[in-house]
Amino acid sequence: MIELNIEEVFTSRFVNEYTKKMLRKLSPFSLEFAGDDIEISYDDIQFILFNPFDVSQCKNEFITHYYHLTQFLLHSQQYFDFLKGRWKQESIKDMKLSKKLSLERERIINDVGNLLLNRCVPFNLAEVIRTNKNYYEFYKKVDLFFSKINDKLKGHINYNFIDGDIRSFIIKNKNIKVCPY
Repeated sequence: MIELNIEEVFTSRFVNEYTKKMLRKLSPFSLEFAGDDIEISYDDIQFILFNPFDVSQCKNEFITHYYHLTQFLLHSQQYFDFLKGRWKQESIKDMKLSKKLSLERERIINDVGNLLLNRCVPFNLAEVIRTNKNYYEFYKKVDLFFSKINDKLKGHINYNFIDGDIRSFIIKNKNIKVCPY
């Protein structure tokens, strides 16, 4: 394996060259998201390729919403099983544990955005946070919604294609000689 310094690889020259190369292969597109028609521009594609985790820099609301949905989906059953186990080790009584879990479910939904989640999968907050079962059912619906969005995106952005291309481009950019055998 070759170890590379990220500052040396992702120079402004490299980013500009790679952006041009990828924008020749990817085109702006539109898709439907939670009842809205969304436009993805060349600027949006560039953002997705080079900085998809810093949504504070993003001007496209869809990309921000997509990121927030990924944050919600990090809080699956395993997350709550972990919390439950940890809190039980702290000898928290079942009644208090149930309340803490409910508050955590509510915090997650509010952090992600109650309105965003409700646009994607309509729900009643009080009902969803009331029990683990209700939350997990809601979680599965959001996951299904997210999977459908990903299926639409795959028709426009294929990371398998991009990943192989970038490896070759990075090696060429660093003038690294690689034996083909």
